[in-house]
Amino acid sequence: MQSLERLSARRRTMEDLRSIVATMKTLSAVMLKQLESRLIQLNAFDRATRLGLSAVLKNSPLLAPASSPIEGAVARIVIGAERGFCGRFNERIAEYLLAQRYVEQDRPLLFAV
Repeated sequence: MQSLERLSARRRTMEDLRSIVATMKTLSAVMLKQLESRLIQLNAFDRATRLGLSAVLKNSPLLAPASSPIEGAVARIVIGAERGFCGRFNERIAEYLLAQRYVEQDRPLLFAV
C-alpha cells in the first residue's frame, strides 16, 4: 500500500492538473469568442467592400459602354490598405504596377481603392 505522503503528493498533482486544464478551457473559450467576432467583422468588411466596388463600377461614366470598343484598352482596379497593417503594401503594389508598365499607357484606366 502506498504511503500517505505519496498519495497526498499525487492528489496535489491531480489538483494542479485540473487547475491547468480549467485555465486552458477558459483561454480557449475566450480565443474562440475573439475569432468569432473577427469573422463577423471580416464578413461585414467583405460585404461593404463588394457593395462599394459594385457602386463605383456601376455608376462610373468611364465604364459606360462605348459605341465602339477601344482596341487594347485595359482597366485596372488596384485595392490597397488604408491602414498600415500590411507594412509597405500600398507602395509595393504601386512599384509592381510601374514595373509591369500597367500605368504607362496614354490614358490608363486605373481605379485605386
